[in-house]
Amino acid sequence: MSLTQSDIDNFHSFASQELPHCDAGQGLEDLVKKWRIQREQIETLNSLHRGIEDAEAGRMRDLNAVDASIREAIGFPARRQ
Repeated sequence: MSLTQSDIDNFHSFASQELPHCDAGQGLEDLVKKWRIQREQIETLNSLHRGIEDAEAGRMRDLNAVDASIREAIGFPARRQ
């Protein structure tokens, strides 16, 4: 993952908010871990929301159709039903 100015700004904001609540023994690495966990949780929730929006808008494909198109694309035989 490449680092962007937005990442730095986001971490700075996160660290500034967390710093008053940190234990004396916590270091920079602890804050980075906490920040990464929070980012992963946010990304996961955003992904779930996009999936729900797609489903509600009818932008989903049936699993059997997806399976068949992938198998065809890579030269695998169709599944027996």
